Amino acid sequence: MFVKKLIPLWLILIVSCNRYQAPTESAPANEWSFAGNTRLNVRDLGAVGDSTTDDYAALQYVFDSLESVGGGTCYFPTGVYRITSTLMYGSNLHIYGSGEAKIYYEQETDYVTDGATLLSRSFDTTSTGDFFITENVLIEDLIIDGTKPYRSNGIGVVRADNVVVRNCRTYQISHHLVDIVGSSNVTVENCYAYRSGAGAIQVDNATSRGAIGRGYGALTYGADSAAIMPMEPDSGFSRDVLVRNNHLVHCPIGVHFHRNGASNIFVQGNTFDSCGLNYGAIYGDDNGILKNWSNVNIIDNTFNNLGLDRTAIYLSRPSSLDSILYRGLNIAGNTIKGGQKGIVVGSSYNVNISNNTIDSLAHSLKTFCRGIILSHGGGNISGNILSNIGYNHAGDGWTSLTSFESRSEAIGIDLSLDSSLVVDRNKLRNIYGAGINYSGAGDLVIISNNQVEIAGVGIRLLDYTGLPGGMEIVGNSFSAGTTDNFYWMGIYNSGPATSIVNTGNQFYGTFGVIQDN
Repeated sequence: MFVKKLIPLWLILIVSCNRYQAPTESAPANEWSFAGNTRLNVRDLGAVGDSTTDDYAALQYVFDSLESVGGGTCYFPTGVYRITSTLMYGSNLHIYGSGEAKIYYEQETDYVTDGATLLSRSFDTTSTGDFFITENVLIEDLIIDGTKPYRSNGIGVVRADNVVVRNCRTYQISHHLVDIVGSSNVTVENCYAYRSGAGAIQVDNATSRGAIGRGYGALTYGADSAAIMPMEPDSGFSRDVLVRNNHLVHCPIGVHFHRNGASNIFVQGNTFDSCGLNYGAIYGDDNGILKNWSNVNIIDNTFNNLGLDRTAIYLSRPSSLDSILYRGLNIAGNTIKGGQKGIVVGSSYNVNISNNTIDSLAHSLKTFCRGIILSHGGGNISGNILSNIGYNHAGDGWTSLTSFESRSEAIGIDLSLDSSLVVDRNKLRNIYGAGINYSGAGDLVIISNNQVEIAGVGIRLLDYTGLPGGMEIVGNSFSAGTTDNFYWMGIYNSGPATSIVNTGNQFYGTFGVIQDN
């Protein structure tokens, strides 16, 4: 186990004489109950903050000194604190800055790693093999930057409990501003990330060697790293994590879900601007690494200006990988503007996708756009508003459709299921292809009380088999609006008519039901 350094007598005298008074921008009262009341200013203990001096040794000494007396408060005045090694922090610690204090992690240029700027002490369990937890930590009001193109991380929360990261910013970091690995009761709030090279905020699990080993996937590098060798995975699942009210800009991934087994995850009230390039603004691994997450909530987030070929929420994987990704997935109240796909979910059960607003999804060919995709799963899709799915930025508007079975057309809600599903009270308008598209072999499927206005096909049923519980298409309304650019169908069915209950639907200016099998 880590051997704590003895705090020197002169430092005790400084504190007891109140030589240092913490500034007024300290954390709110009653945020934490520390084991000790020591309050230190890093400048008083040798840190320079001039962007040139290597402040690693002075800063690590401050952290170690506070740890040795049971915790306390560490303040960074305005300045640029250059370090060349990871800073390890312990328990019962409040680390905060002036708001303009920057910790700048400059790695050696001949070594590529995931080195963290700040890292919980419980990362190192290798000295004696003992397991311990870093707990009760508040980190706030700091700027965390690092060199590029090397793989710098910001704040590593590894095997920790009761940690808050608040009001921190990054403008130059190649990986994550905050990386949560195998930790519980963690909040990341009111942070800002600009052009982080990977997921600005990552929720990870210590369930494979890559999460915690040295080299690729390591979280430490520098003077202390020689003693911190690769650790074996310990099935450390992250749980009770809240990511809220953060602003993430031009990040390939805004929030990243990584590896197996996390539970009780809330991503709420965040703003994503121009995120999601090649992945998703919120992205879960789609390569077989991630599975068995439970109670995941993505609520009241805003996705702006995603641009062509981008996705707001991507939580799926290729159909050849058949393990379950999420059990209990709630995606509700989000606003999505722009991009190619809105919400993509696969291999997940007990899914609720409700009350989201999705508008203006585009692709250079006006094809391959999807408002909502749910594949290989089941649950509820209700109360969503989808509009302008499948236009392009060239401004040539809509064109006539020639094939009702072409899967390349834009689709409002695209379903390929193997379980029961209710699709109810959704409003869809200006959909280049099909409003609601269904295929698969689900149990009971109910499509009811939806409003579809101006689409190539209102509801399209393709290539489905089974349906042991049947399908009910009830109480929907279909309207061609005022456009004359569509060869409009209300319901198009290429499957067996005997499995469908079709009643109470209303058609305005459209063909009704076309059976083609």
